[in-house]
Amino acid sequence: PAGEFYHRLQNYVRFKTPELSPTALLQDPASPLQIIERLWQEPIQADDREKIARLVEQFKLLRAILRRTLDRTWQRHWQHFIVSRIAHGEVISDAVAHKAERVLSDHLAVIQTILGRFRAHADKVAGDNIPERLRYSYRLTDEAISVVIEGNLLKAMRTVASLPGATLEERLTAQLAAAIQCELTYRQQQGYQSLLIHPAKSADVQRTRTAANNGQRRDANERYLYHLSLLKKYTSSVLFLATVGSEEGRTVEQLLFALAAGISMIFATVVAFYAQSAYGNLTTSLFMALVVGYMFKDRIKEIGRSLSKTLLRRYFYDRRTYIYTLDRKQRLGRVREKMVFESEDNLPPQVKAAYANGQISPIEIDGSSEHIIHYARNVRLIADAFRKVRREGVALTGLSDILRLDIRPFLHKMDNPTERRYYLDGDTLRTIQLNRVYYINVISTYQLVGEEQIFISQNVRVTLNRTGLVRVEKV
Repeated sequence: PAGEFYHRLQNYVRFKTPELSPTALLQDPASPLQIIERLWQEPIQADDREKIARLVEQFKLLRAILRRTLDRTWQRHWQHFIVSRIAHGEVISDAVAHKAERVLSDHLAVIQTILGRFRAHADKVAGDNIPERLRYSYRLTDEAISVVIEGNLLKAMRTVASLPGATLEERLTAQLAAAIQCELTYRQQQGYQSLLIHPAKSADVQRTRTAANNGQRRDANERYLYHLSLLKKYTSSVLFLATVGSEEGRTVEQLLFALAAGISMIFATVVAFYAQSAYGNLTTSLFMALVVGYMFKDRIKEIGRSLSKTLLRRYFYDRRTYIYTLDRKQRLGRVREKMVFESEDNLPPQVKAAYANGQISPIEIDGSSEHIIHYARNVRLIADAFRKVRREGVALTGLSDILRLDIRPFLHKMDNPTERRYYLDGDTLRTIQLNRVYYINVISTYQLVGEEQIFISQNVRVTLNRTGLVRVEKV
C-alpha cells in the first residue's frame, strides 16, 4: 500500500552545491573566499550581527564548494587523462609519468593556496573583540575543510595505487602521504577532535595492548565518527531547506465522502417512507424493509467511498510538499508525489526498452512474476524566488533531491542467501556453493511539462539477498 511505501521512503531536499573551478574559487569576486577577504578588510564590531552572519554563511559555503571543487578537479585532471591511457593499454612512459606528477603537484598547490588564504584570518579571529560565535564558526569550518582535504587526498591515494609501475606509485604516494600527514598534524596542534585512532601495527605495541586500551580506542573512534557527522551537518546547513508536507485532496475527499453518505441516506429514507406507507406502522414487514434499507445504505456509502478514492487517485497526487528557505521567507517550489502499482501495458515505450535491456533471463520478459511500482514526482520550482535567496556570492540555481528507500521489507520472504548444488566434474561428483540473489530494476525518467518526450536519466539494477544489499550496478 501507498502508506507503507511512504513510511519506508525518506526524502531530503537541499540547495544544489554551486560548482566553481579552482581558478574561480580563488579569483571570482563572487566566490566565498573572495567575499570573506573583503569582509575582513574592515574591523568587525561585536554588535554587527549582519556582518557576522554573512561571514558565517560564507565560511560554511566555502567548505561545501571546496569539497565539490576538489573532487571534480581530481577526477577530471587525473582519472580522465591518466586512467584512460592505462585502460587503453598504454605503457607509462616518462612523458606520461611527468604528466601524472605535474597533475598531482598542481592539485596540491591549489589546496595549499586555498588553505593559506583561509587560514591567514586565524590571527584576526583570535582577537579579543571578535564575537564567540564568529570564532566558533571559523574553527569548525577550518576543521571541516581539513577533513575534506584529507578525504580528497585519500581518494587520490587509492587512485594512484592502481597505477602499474611501482616507482611512479611510490613517488606519488609519498607526496600524498606527506600532505595528509600535514593536515593530521595541524588538526592535532589546533586541538580538533577529528583524529582517528587506528590500531597499531607494531608487534611490540600489539603485545602490550589490553582490553581496556581496545575499549578506549573504540569509544574514541565512535566519538570521532559522531563528531564528523555533526561537523558535516553544521557546515552544510547553509544549503538546508525547510519543507512542509500534507496529503493532497483531503478537502475534496471529505466532500465526496459526504456526498456518498448523503446518497446512501436518501436511499434509506426513501425505503423507510415507502415501507411505512405500504405496510403501515409497527409491522413486521416495515421492520424487515428498514433492516434491508439500512444494509443497502451501508453498502452504498462504502461503495461511494471506494469510488471516491479511485477518482481522487486518478486526478490527485498522494502528497504535496512545499519547499521553503530555512527562515520561511521564500517559497522555492513544491513537489507532488504519487505511488501506484502499474501494469506493464501502461509503461511508456522508452521504459519498456530500458527494462528489456536490463534483463538477465529471457523468462523475465514475460513479467508475470514481477510487480511494477510507479513512483511519480511532479516538481515545480519558482525561478524568481531563487534570485532573492542570497544577495551576494555564487548563485544558487537548483535543488538536490535525495531519496532513500528502506529495502528491509523486500527481504522478509527471501530464501536462504546460499545454496549448495551438485555438478559433475568428469567422472567425479562435486558440490559448489552458489549465491542466491534477487534483482530490483530501478529506471528513473524525467519529462518536461507540456512535452511528450520521456528521457531516461538512470537505469540501475539493485542486487539483494536475505541479508541485505549486495551491489548496485548500472545497466
